[in-house]
Amino acid sequence: MSQTQQEAYQVMFKNTPQKFYQAVRMLSMMKQAAKAKEQKRLDQTTRENDWEKFKNLREELGLPESPELKAKFMELPRDQRLELIRDCEKKIMVQAGEKDYEFLISNNKMLAEPQILDKAINLDQLKNMMTEYGLQFHIKELPDLTKELHFFAKDANIAARAIDRTLETILNDPDTVTKPTFEALMKKAIEQTKEKQEAVKETKEAATPSLPDKASETSKETMEALSLFDDVKDGIEL
Repeated sequence: MSQTQQEAYQVMFKNTPQKFYQAVRMLSMMKQAAKAKEQKRLDQTTRENDWEKFKNLREELGLPESPELKAKFMELPRDQRLELIRDCEKKIMVQAGEKDYEFLISNNKMLAEPQILDKAINLDQLKNMMTEYGLQFHIKELPDLTKELHFFAKDANIAARAIDRTLETILNDPDTVTKPTFEALMKKAIEQTKEKQEAVKETKEAATPSLPDKASETSKETMEALSLFDDVKDGIEL
């Protein structure tokens, strides 16, 4: 505060009662507390948004998630969180596999002429082949139900080889068109295992009587034993 401001302040509040000073100070403290609370809320929101973005990027990369990872990430300063996010984004940029069409467009790389796919091609087999060759691609379905294969122009020769190999596989083994992929078989096996586990669990629960049932059985046995004792007692002189 400058000298002029201090003098003006003294003139304005020279004869102001002490209670007014206290009220002004209390108001100032309340404003500071509200500002700090709002800043904390904004910081927490930013951390949550950063985590969601980081988690989604890791999912695209096929990386696992854990509560410990989230806790550590949330404690990091903003610059380190952003650095981790950028690192994941860079890895996705070079990761092979099927991508969104917008990803290919926004990559600033020239796209090759789209290839109309033969209906005989097993899409799962083609996707596996393209990924095996390290290509980034997108399969787009057209209104007439035909499909286009999009990829970068620099990968044109490799993509052509992947398509040829897929067709060769089908020609050598026609049943390939209808054969399930390894991923489909694994998914089916996992589902069957879960179903078996649920069935076993239900069987155990059905075979194990509940506590009230056990109590009823115990009470019934006790009554039967007392009845038997009464029958025997009738023939014995006490």
